[in-house]
Amino acid sequence: MRSQLFALGVVVLVAGCGGGDDSGSSSSTGATGGSGGSQVTLDANNYVTAAKKALAALEIEQQAPTLSPSTSSGLQQHVSDIEAMAHATQPMVGALATSSTSSTFCPGGGKIDITTNQAVVNKVSAGDLVKAIFVNCVQRNKTSNGAFETKVDSLIGTLAPNSAYDGQLTLTLTNFAVTANSATVVSNGSLIFAVRNVDATHSVTRLRSASYSASKTMGGLTETQTMTNLSAELKVDGGTLTTSLGVTLNASSLGSGSIGLTTEVPFVTVTPSIYPASGQLLIKGANGSQVRVTAKDNTTVLIDLDANGDGVFETRETRAWTQM
Repeated sequence: MRSQLFALGVVVLVAGCGGGDDSGSSSSTGATGGSGGSQVTLDANNYVTAAKKALAALEIEQQAPTLSPSTSSGLQQHVSDIEAMAHATQPMVGALATSSTSSTFCPGGGKIDITTNQAVVNKVSAGDLVKAIFVNCVQRNKTSNGAFETKVDSLIGTLAPNSAYDGQLTLTLTNFAVTANSATVVSNGSLIFAVRNVDATHSVTRLRSASYSASKTMGGLTETQTMTNLSAELKVDGGTLTTSLGVTLNASSLGSGSIGLTTEVPFVTVTPSIYPASGQLLIKGANGSQVRVTAKDNTTVLIDLDANGDGVFETRETRAWTQM
């Protein structure tokens, strides 16, 4: 249980500040979310950056694993890092009493203080709680500090990759910081995952959050990003991943204003590709300005700009997914 919950935490954390700015540029649909501050006017100077931020938000949801092991590959190394930490916290929860507190020393220095509360001994069930406080924990050249808490809100069925179950999990991060390669990412907020699992390759995960924020500091520069009223869905059907979301996004790279994101057509990714081959996302800014992001195939994406809000997309650019 610890391994799965720890892995979930790091995937969300690492994805939190994805999608940089762009200095070289002249299903079910989620709700668009509420106010996130004054809206950004989308124009020729920032529309590609807005598209990158929107796709980074989509990436958080697509890479987030369900309560079973993740079927996504983009952040698998980070999942492995945290799973290694989790395994270092042996004995596992199932071998502990219903309530326990322990400390584990990390391979490169520092420690993790872990508190567990288990509703039923030797079984994952509703009410189970794991809280981990990282204190200068060094693992695989990454230093972690801060806390995250994972709670199993509900669970019907047996938690196992090949088993059918319905469950809900809440992840709460409090000043959770990871430093690696001279960059530090700090995350705060709660994320709620509702999962319906059929088997190891068929599931539906719904993700929602009232507020989730992340900041990234590197080279003396800090970028911040906040998502509010996030509502998203990931469907796994064999090797096909279908993703949709709605969210209000506030980012310092957009002048600390907000944009609203809504999936018009769900994005579909077919493994082994890591990029969608189809799907469309609409980004709304101030004064009716809007940007449309369309997957042309699994190698290219089309970005359209309607700067004056008249419904006509007058500027467009095609980019490789690897640039986004």
